[in-house]
Amino acid sequence: MGTVRVPVSKVGYRQLRRFAAAWPQATWAIEGARGLGAPLTARLTGESITVLDVESTGFGEVRDVPTCIGFGSCSG
Repeated sequence: MGTVRVPVSKVGYRQLRRFAAAWPQATWAIEGARGLGAPLTARLTGESITVLDVESTGFGEVRDVPTCIGFGSCSG
């Protein structure tokens, strides 16, 4: 298991995929896969990668939510 933090951009997506290359058969668990995580979910499923939606508990963690959603330019 591992973690990585990348920007919400095309560059960030490439960084994420390079990081994930260590686990080629992995199933991805994305919090809010049908909400804020939908753009990432769409890219991964478009590459035939299995994605599970994980619900947020809403406790104990503050998130830095970017001011845009998707893989265009973003002022984080």
